[in-house]
Amino acid sequence: MIVGLIGPRWAGKGEVARYLAEQEWFESFESFEDLKKAQGIERGWTKGTRLVIRRISKEDATLLSKRPYCLIVAVDSPLLDRFRRSERDDLELFQQESDEELYGEGGLAELMASISVQILNSGTLEQLRAQARSLRIGDAGHLRPSWDCYFLAI
Repeated sequence: MIVGLIGPRWAGKGEVARYLAEQEWFESFESFEDLKKAQGIERGWTKGTRLVIRRISKEDATLLSKRPYCLIVAVDSPLLDRFRRSERDDLELFQQESDEELYGEGGLAELMASISVQILNSGTLEQLRAQARSLRIGDAGHLRPSWDCYFLAI
């Protein structure tokens, strides 16, 4: 299973990746490029492989979402929370950059809205970890529904 995290800067993707690495036994990579350099795309990935990519691009998310063993997770956070985490001084500039990242040409907002597993990081670190735990991100059921879920959906 490969989990790719997508979202704006300072939303908490790094903390979600850290949680998955520490608590769910995922091997963590900064980007999809880092994963490809370290392992080669798909080389040696087996059913038990558990990888998390902290920061994926919109293009990488589109590519990975077509793979049956990949799960894309959207991580978002309110603008002011992200601004505080960034320790920057100029809120207006931060807001402009954030708007461009989310809503500009090739922005993330449309893709993030279409992702079925989403995390809203609007609380403490403990709350973020509890939310990640409750979503059971490492559960293979996210990749392929159980027979019960499949037949109920019909």
